[in-house]
Amino acid sequence: MKILRIISRMNVGGPSKHVANLSEGLNKYNCETLLISGQPSLAEGDMFQLAHSKQISLKTIKYMKRPVSPLYDLISFIKIIIEIKRFSPDIVHTHTAKAGILGRAAALVCGVPKIYHTYHGHVFKGYFSKFISLLILAIERFFSAFTTKLIVLTPNLATELKGLLRIKNSDKIEVIPLGLDLNKNLSTPRKQNIWRKSMGFSQNDLVIAIVARLVPVKNHNLLINSMEHLCKKFPELHLAIIGNGEKETELKQQVKTLGLTNKIHFCGIINNMEIAYSDIDLLVLCSKNEGTPVVLIEALASGCPVAAIDVGGVKEVLKDGLYGRLLPSKPEEFTQALGKAINDIKEGKFKEYPTAETRQEVSKAYSVDNLVRNIYKLYSERTAKQSFA
Repeated sequence: MKILRIISRMNVGGPSKHVANLSEGLNKYNCETLLISGQPSLAEGDMFQLAHSKQISLKTIKYMKRPVSPLYDLISFIKIIIEIKRFSPDIVHTHTAKAGILGRAAALVCGVPKIYHTYHGHVFKGYFSKFISLLILAIERFFSAFTTKLIVLTPNLATELKGLLRIKNSDKIEVIPLGLDLNKNLSTPRKQNIWRKSMGFSQNDLVIAIVARLVPVKNHNLLINSMEHLCKKFPELHLAIIGNGEKETELKQQVKTLGLTNKIHFCGIINNMEIAYSDIDLLVLCSKNEGTPVVLIEALASGCPVAAIDVGGVKEVLKDGLYGRLLPSKPEEFTQALGKAINDIKEGKFKEYPTAETRQEVSKAYSVDNLVRNIYKLYSERTAKQSFA
């Protein structure tokens, strides 16, 4: 079985880890996989080294970038067609929005027998203007009709997409959870004090963190504004902002304006995140939109307490609040709820603190083996013709 997998860009994040693990895992089933990726921006960082370490056959199309560019997108489309003609795959499987549009269009032109697309979330809200969002939705509805299967990571996302894409065929969408290698997270003990010491934090400091790209949808502004109030209530509180992105300059200016430069720390991208999770007192996520947040899964597997705004697949990862706090999105309510979580951490009353059993349950639920097995089973299904929406 020859599989051409396409992702918009191998930037630092969950989708890149997912496709790398999937491509490597399918080798055990005697599949031949070629991974095509666009070019991440310098601010996003890249995960090409991860793909190379797994000995994945990788082709980079430098013109396939995040911004919409009619010229570069056309060149990328042509290059994908060339690769399809050269590789002659049985399956084209696309991941993320731009790759989903360009890759599926190219696969249709080339007459590829099976076409799959994975939604790691969606970009229909929280990313673009209302007009652009509606345009993207219309394009997605068109391509969904010519896709063999649409794969989503959570049941909630499946339900949401059935409505948004107007899908009547219940067999059109398949729910297959994310697959991650969490062995390092499981084996790293809590509170090693390695990362805290490297950052200059004392053992008495209360350190919360957000691990996310510095982009509008991740909503860092909300958390930074909350820190103005929370730091007055908790003098020992510090916020670590982990990640890079286009809003870095703007966010640093916001921190400076609020007079919180000694309380809020920009840490950039950290490669060995399990070391950081070990020392973080509470991981916070305040996104406007999410798919399946990898950072929550990694933090839970590391035994790190978590609190996140209830959007997208957050509730499913946190088991309706059993594994962590679900936070409201309105600023005042968010600040109040986060303050309560921080106080409970401080006083040892955080009931959702991940136990050893919880860590194992999370690791099993999001294992690479399950992902690969389920995807291979899906690929192996016989389809006489495309399954139209």
